[in-house]
Amino acid sequence: MRGMVRRLLRWLSASEKGQSIVEFSLTAPFLLVIGLGAADVARATYSFLAVNNAAANGALYASLSASNASNTSGIQTAALANTQVLGNTTPSNPSVSSQTQTDGGGFQSVSITVTYQLETAGWPGVPNPVMISKTIVMRVMQ
Repeated sequence: MRGMVRRLLRWLSASEKGQSIVEFSLTAPFLLVIGLGAADVARATYSFLAVNNAAANGALYASLSASNASNTSGIQTAALANTQVLGNTTPSNPSVSSQTQTDGGGFQSVSITVTYQLETAGWPGVPNPVMISKTIVMRVMQ
């Protein structure tokens, strides 16, 4: 066994392959961290888009009529219809809240807020979990 290790070390030191292996072993951890970081940023971006679409779906449903604007369970169902793509969803994550108001012109509008708690990989300096929230306001059709 000892002779095999010596032959391997002699072969690595006598060729440029040994230098390549050492360079790769020094750069591989950095490349791995960069790749994992890019994957986490992509997942956060995807989650933001899903939350944005959920808020838009809920606002669209609520803006169709005054009765829809006051139907909180219907708004929640419409908003959460396409959020299965998000990881770690629970009955309270993502959360949907709605509020109706009347503007200065006497028109009724609805405000839909969707909030999602994204678990990150736990990078130093990055809060874990990250809260993603989107609010969309639409005028209710008369």
